[in-house]
Amino acid sequence: MEGQGKSKAKAAKAAKGGSGKAIVQKAEGKALKTELKAFEYEHETPTGKKKNISGAWPKAYNPSVIEKSWYEWWEAAGFFSPDMQRNIRSKDSRCKFTLLIPPPNVTGSLHIGHALTNSIQDALVRWYRMMGYRTLYLPGLDHAGIATQSVVERNIMETEGKTRHDLGREQFLERAWAWKEQFGGRILSQLRMLGSSFDWSRSVFTLDSARSRVHNESFVKLFNKGLIYRDSRLVNWDCSLQTAVSDVEVEYIDLKLPRQLSVRNHDPGKSYPFGYLWRFSYKVIPSYLAEKSEIDLLNAFQNGELKFACQDCIKFYTSSILPLLDGDSITEGNLSPYELLRSHQCTDPGCLFTAEELIVATTRPETIIGDTAVAVHSQDNRYKDLHEKCLFHPILLGKKVPIILDNVLVDMEYGTGCVKVTPAHDPNDFESGRRNKLEYLQVLTDDGRLVQVVESTRNGITYHLPDRFAGVRRFDGRLEMLSYLKETALYRGRTPNPMVIGTCQRSGDILEPMIKPQWYLNCEQMAQRALNAVFAPPSETERLLIVPEMHKDTWKSYLANIRPWCISRQLWWGHRIPCYKFWFGDDPEPSGNKTEHWVAACSREEAQSIITKRHFGVQGQLHLKQDDDVTDTWFSSGLFPFSCFADSKQDFSRYYPGSVLETGNDIIFFWVARMVMLSLELYNVLPFKEVYLHALVRDAHGAKMSKSKGNVVDPIDVIKGITLQEMGDKVRATNLPPKEIERALELQSKDFPIGIPECGTDALRFALCAYTGQGRSINLDVNKIVAYRNFCNKIFNAVKFGCYFSGICDVLDADTGATDSYGRFWQNNIRHYENFSDFIAKVYRTTLSARKFKSTVTATGKLDLTAAYITSDPNDIYTPCTQSEDQQSIVAAKWILSRLYNTVRTVTKSLREFRIADACNAIYTFWYDDLCDVFLELVKPIIASMSTEPKRLDAHAEIMRMVYFCCIDQGLRLLHPFMPFLSEELFQHLPRWPKEENLETLMYAEYPTNYGAHHFVTFGSKHELLGGELSKDEQKKMEGTSVYRLSSILHDRAAEEMVIRLKPLITAARALRGQYNIRPSATPRYYITCDRNDEHYKDIMDGYYVIKTLCNMKQLDIVSPKVKFSNCGCAVLSATLLIYMDLRGLIDVEQELSKINKEMEQIRTQIEKLDKLMKGSNYDRMPEHLRKQNDEKMSGFLAKLLQLEELATSYQAMKNVE
Repeated sequence: MEGQGKSKAKAAKAAKGGSGKAIVQKAEGKALKTELKAFEYEHETPTGKKKNISGAWPKAYNPSVIEKSWYEWWEAAGFFSPDMQRNIRSKDSRCKFTLLIPPPNVTGSLHIGHALTNSIQDALVRWYRMMGYRTLYLPGLDHAGIATQSVVERNIMETEGKTRHDLGREQFLERAWAWKEQFGGRILSQLRMLGSSFDWSRSVFTLDSARSRVHNESFVKLFNKGLIYRDSRLVNWDCSLQTAVSDVEVEYIDLKLPRQLSVRNHDPGKSYPFGYLWRFSYKVIPSYLAEKSEIDLLNAFQNGELKFACQDCIKFYTSSILPLLDGDSITEGNLSPYELLRSHQCTDPGCLFTAEELIVATTRPETIIGDTAVAVHSQDNRYKDLHEKCLFHPILLGKKVPIILDNVLVDMEYGTGCVKVTPAHDPNDFESGRRNKLEYLQVLTDDGRLVQVVESTRNGITYHLPDRFAGVRRFDGRLEMLSYLKETALYRGRTPNPMVIGTCQRSGDILEPMIKPQWYLNCEQMAQRALNAVFAPPSETERLLIVPEMHKDTWKSYLANIRPWCISRQLWWGHRIPCYKFWFGDDPEPSGNKTEHWVAACSREEAQSIITKRHFGVQGQLHLKQDDDVTDTWFSSGLFPFSCFADSKQDFSRYYPGSVLETGNDIIFFWVARMVMLSLELYNVLPFKEVYLHALVRDAHGAKMSKSKGNVVDPIDVIKGITLQEMGDKVRATNLPPKEIERALELQSKDFPIGIPECGTDALRFALCAYTGQGRSINLDVNKIVAYRNFCNKIFNAVKFGCYFSGICDVLDADTGATDSYGRFWQNNIRHYENFSDFIAKVYRTTLSARKFKSTVTATGKLDLTAAYITSDPNDIYTPCTQSEDQQSIVAAKWILSRLYNTVRTVTKSLREFRIADACNAIYTFWYDDLCDVFLELVKPIIASMSTEPKRLDAHAEIMRMVYFCCIDQGLRLLHPFMPFLSEELFQHLPRWPKEENLETLMYAEYPTNYGAHHFVTFGSKHELLGGELSKDEQKKMEGTSVYRLSSILHDRAAEEMVIRLKPLITAARALRGQYNIRPSATPRYYITCDRNDEHYKDIMDGYYVIKTLCNMKQLDIVSPKVKFSNCGCAVLSATLLIYMDLRGLIDVEQELSKINKEMEQIRTQIEKLDKLMKGSNYDRMPEHLRKQNDEKMSGFLAKLLQLEELATSYQAMKNVE
């Protein structure tokens, strides 16, 4: 057999049904280079008016042309408001869908995460709106405490050279509100560009008066319940902003190796070492000094009686020990530095150089000042003799540092098994300090300098730090500390230590753990209730569903181990804490560190009234002072599900609680869990019934998006397009260091060599929704979005063909392409049916299903001397001769309607179960593969004849047009939640069903159901929860029918299965054309060999017209496997099922042979080189994984050579015949 080699792999793949990818992108490379054609509509559309698309159609799809004007009309017409909604199916209060936006920061601009969130949310909202639910999609802006204050402070400093403290609180807040009014709406206009169907009349701001009232009332309730209290605990402290920072506002620098870093508010010309574990010595206090007081020991150090090293020891240490400690030199006489140190002799009785010591390590040497213990493990035999002993503090001279036993803190297998404990500046040490009742020494000021004095609460001594430390910036203090340890011979070396460094995402400063008096919310009982809502709901009304289920583990882990929530921030912009410190008469003002120093009230007058009643009869003037701090932005965000309805009691009763929360999985505990806890605590109801958490967006390579990497994708750039030069200009305009800018530009040029082509909003939305099936993260490839623009073009052309070329609309002007939707076809066909369901009910059984025919197969009894096969037996030739093209198009119509049924079922079920990517996949497959690539190609000869003579106006052609019209009508409805602009424009070109003659917009059109099935009559009932198919008995119990309905008259299993079985054969036949570079317009002659007993035999006969049409065959012969062929390319699907393509007259044999021989020579050369390497004497020393790679390479080369040799033999045979 000829030409089989190269096609075997492709045919095998085709026989298995393809690659198995969720969505196969079409013509991606071509789409990247497509130049969009400009177009101006004949009639200009005034802003806010319905777009006038009468007249000529655009020549081709262009997103900026198609998407123009629609949003302004939707908004102006009030289509987004549930109060104006015209298609509400029921007045039942359950027939509503409420979804709140995760309010973006007022300082922000649209990023790809916003785009993903809003694309998914708006898809759900538009779907429920088309299903007839009263739908509210509520927008809002978050006041973004730290972010806004940082921006405003920076602006004031740059323009006026003043700090906020120079202005004072009142003036600063005036400037902040003015900034908000000027710039705060930017992201809202960008959300409009995304097509998000928000009810803008209900837009809220989390710091406006109504939200402030709810905030204060909620705070006071929680305070009065004893859940909010005052405590001094460790927080993330930003030394630049001088405020506590929430965990979600922390970004991490991951150091694999040591690095020098610049630090904010330090000398910009200096950098500081990070990524090391520095070791130093704690000297054990000898027994003869153990009884001395700390003041005596301090005096001994100060008068020179005690010293960590005498001059001789320092000289010895500096010359012999120090050069060896960091691995810079070779040890003397093969002795380690520690052995050298132990061998040293010293005669000075006050010198501690050779005294017993514990070696500890730290990544933050500057915090040594705050050490108040060294911990060891109780089972560590190395330190048994040191239990209950003390050490000399290296800096606070004379201060005793106890050796404590802490088996929680210490891993005796790690390092030396000794851990320095700094309770005031490390989370683990803080807990150790509480367990062991240690002293907490604060060594940093609020602005990040080392303190000047340290006051010990244990011994009453005030330690004045040496000038080299006192008041210096913390990382300058690090350098000074390392120098001091070396000068006092306490330094014991360093080793690289991979670590992560927390920084504030707003200021960029390195955060410091510091103890501060703050307001805390006790979440323990609330967390248990939120936990039960997911895992053990006490009732159906308190059941919370989390999708995907994998995030339930995160929910459980966080809530089961919840800690008190620090809800106060040392800012001015935000909700000022409604707590008032009070005292009477001449009493000293209390510190405010205890809860009893405060009263919570919504106003000063209310606070005064509460205190007067509580302290009736107390003498002296009442003094009140409101706390200067504000609450954490996440606290007010946690109130958002009910605070957003504070303006209207009617809205509150109608729309609270919400239906679904959709947001990113990274804020499941920062926001989602807190909303659930606060809503249950304050209103005894869940804020929403279901939570859908989408994945995080990364770049195409799986890396986190970062400005310094140059891989940030701006959704506006994707929508409008941007050149590489413009992308580079945006990077250069940032405040990144020059080296990072250079690196970003280099990476940018690799990932976006031609910039980002204009893709439009619809392609972006669809791509983002299609990506949601990837798991915990989404690797966003801009090239895929460009390919979805190509998908938009496919849809545009399919509808344009239906309206202009098939006769669904009347062509008014052949030159311009202007059409009339209510012409001949509407009059004669569409107007006779109320809607799609009515058409199916009246026509399907009577016209489509009733047209039965039987295919028969006969032998021609005649040999074809022009064929590329040789046989002497006429019975070897089978010809399906009884089916006309019209008859087979009936099969195609039943098949496409069945595919429509399955698509509707998949889409609606997937949307209900938050499998957004599956819904996109189904829509894509229906439009691209089923409707355009199969059905349209099959019926085009029948329905396209309206533009030619003679015109086909017979009943069969009209039915085929009706089926095609139904497919594009229902297909646009399916598409609308994901591509609102394109679907609206194309839908406006279509004629309306009589039942929808007054339908203004697609967003109110009825969403396709399974042939008339109504959807979710009892939303939220146990029957409508997620979880798959319902049994027939369960279906009968429901009010009405559901999306889970299992059967429909449209479902034609036989037709679908036949096409499924034919697809591998069609794919293989098309692959032959590609393999031999046959031009698209060519019509080769094909032969299929198939045994009469083969399982595919009947399908091939029944689908003869389908195969022939879809593969653009001039002629198709079905023959026996006994027939021998020459001059043909071949694809093998099985031993008895093969496809041959007659190559005579289609290729230049000499030219093809020359190409093949050249390629074979190149492969033989590669085989020789690799074979020589593998036979080399040292090959066995090569790493195993490299040898394995070479084995795979060799196998690939040999297989390729075999294919080419077979192909060459085929071509040579053709040449010999010629």
